[in-house]
Amino acid sequence: MRNEPFNSTGTDIVVTISGNTVARYQKNGITANGSVAATITNNSVTGAGPIDYIAQNGIQIGFGATARLEGNTVRGNDYTPSSFVACGLLYFEADGVEAAQNKLNDNERNTCNFGKGGGTYNPSP
Repeated sequence: MRNEPFNSTGTDIVVTISGNTVARYQKNGITANGSVAATITNNSVTGAGPIDYIAQNGIQIGFGATARLEGNTVRGNDYTPSSFVACGLLYFEADGVEAAQNKLNDNERNTCNFGKGGGTYNPSP
């Protein structure tokens, strides 16, 4: 069962996340969930490295969101227990994701796809 979108108009909210440095986060460095069309470019997202208290994800696209990911550097997302996995890029029930020229290093898994979706990124309403 999929969560209801955060935006009740039925039109994706268009956002741009670009040129940021993200570190010292808990679960996710950057998150686009719900009725969102996100352009996420040229960010540096750094997890805490091998840790045993939370499975971090660098960038998450989920629950119906679409996104274009390009030129991001995502590293250091590594959960040491084998019960869960940490991901550099996490797609969870996303409607569509385009990803190109991202640098993914030192993540437990660079990309985790739990429903990337057959759609494509579409920033226009």
